[in-house]
Amino acid sequence: MAQSLNGGDMRSSSSEIRPLREAVFRFVAGGGGASGAAAAEIAASRLWTDAASLANRWSVLPPFNRRLAACGVEVPESFWPVFRTLATNAFVRSALQARKGIDVLRAFQQRGIPAAGFKGLASMALLWGGPEQRTIQDVDVLVAERDLDGSLALLASLGFRPLVGGEFADYEAFVRRSPGFSGNAEITLYDGERCGIDLHWRLGAGLSVEGILARSSQVELLGAPVRVVALEDGLALCVHHMLRNGFSPDKGLRDLLDAEEWIELALRREALDRTLELTAGSGLSGPLLATTVVLAGLNPGSPAAVMNSRLATSITPSERAAAGRLASLFLLQVREGSLNSDLLYLLRPNDLKRIASAFFSGWRRHREIMQSAEIELEGATRPLPSRLAALLCSVARVRRRHLRMLRALARAKDAAA
Repeated sequence: MAQSLNGGDMRSSSSEIRPLREAVFRFVAGGGGASGAAAAEIAASRLWTDAASLANRWSVLPPFNRRLAACGVEVPESFWPVFRTLATNAFVRSALQARKGIDVLRAFQQRGIPAAGFKGLASMALLWGGPEQRTIQDVDVLVAERDLDGSLALLASLGFRPLVGGEFADYEAFVRRSPGFSGNAEITLYDGERCGIDLHWRLGAGLSVEGILARSSQVELLGAPVRVVALEDGLALCVHHMLRNGFSPDKGLRDLLDAEEWIELALRREALDRTLELTAGSGLSGPLLATTVVLAGLNPGSPAAVMNSRLATSITPSERAAAGRLASLFLLQVREGSLNSDLLYLLRPNDLKRIASAFFSGWRRHREIMQSAEIELEGATRPLPSRLAALLCSVARVRRRHLRMLRALARAKDAAA
């Protein structure tokens, strides 16, 4: 059985078989030739339904559908009912979330609180045109820290409640002491329809919230005006999100596809220099180069390959080597599944300090909040004994080349913190 850095069995289901992961990745993200070859592999294995299920878990059903049409793939009749159900559910949910995000941002504007949508909502509005082409699970909204109290009060008046109950001061302490936030500060709130708003007030990575809000502008989405971040910020925030998620395709393949579109838009609008300057100022040049390495490997003639050439001449050889390791880490996780994120804490002393601070200062409340988040995001809590056992198992499987990749990821996170 295939084993991975996360210590898990990567053949727990047919759609997690290593060759299928690679084939679906190349089918969705590759160019015409790569997608066609991947389609032939999936067809030969007779796993189209499993491929669609994996694309659904990766939140890339729209590009999966586009590739089906472009490649002229013949699939079994039994595939279509499953695919249409998955695609319809994803579209309906995304459309509902987008509409709710538009309404929320309009309310912020009416209240006089500067705010902008970013990540999924911005990508949907500026790159893809609507929920038919880009799915979202929630809406990310950015506000200045000085407006946090007013923002929370406004969202409460609209029926949104935090995922985690109790005192907000406890939650703020949890954010500061949780390595997974990587300098980002956010809180998730839901309304009665289970529509989610991720409210952010700090971003890390040298990303200026004030600057991003100042550069934001109104565009049209679903026939209504909505304020979203600018092009150059969209790419930087996309790469930052990939970095926060450990360059894992399970959480970041949609970001990779967005990055390709942000780069193409920057070239089309002659905004490449401005975009590169902002990304470099945020400490994200290395992760951006890694992103373009992956994209250029899939599509050598793509706009990402142009940006790759530009970036490669502007950073040091050691930074290029580190970016190459990040790209290799992404591709490793395509094949074998996401690494155990706890591994990274062993390579980042500041993360261990944060964990120690939480343990010795209000650990019970910290653990309660962590468990609430785990239940919401993963459907179950992760008991500490099993978590430690999984970490030890992962450590035992780490090879020297894996360790170099993990160190590159740790350093990139430190540089962007």
